[in-house]
Amino acid sequence: MKMMNTEQYLAMRAEAFANDGITEYPESAYDINGIWDQSRSTNWQKELMGGTSKITNINGSISGGSGQTQFMVSGTYGKETTVLPGDFGYNRTFEILLQ
Repeated sequence: MKMMNTEQYLAMRAEAFANDGITEYPESAYDINGIWDQSRSTNWQKELMGGTSKITNINGSISGGSGQTQFMVSGTYGKETTVLPGDFGYNRTFEILLQ
């Protein structure tokens, strides 16, 4: 997605205040009133969406028996990660089925 750079963003903010008739920026407008470094730039798409998602699925089963008895044990494990930084993955627990 195409995003504004810092210079374009600051121009848009200044124009918004001008459209509202505000000539002095309020203290809470730290992005445009000089409190924040206006030469700084961050590519938030790269920072937040730059990772690789991984999916792991493991399934297994063992079965056997004789003419008089039968058994089956099965289990499933799954893990998924996200493209976002941090530990936001999804884990499915190990399931065992005995018959």
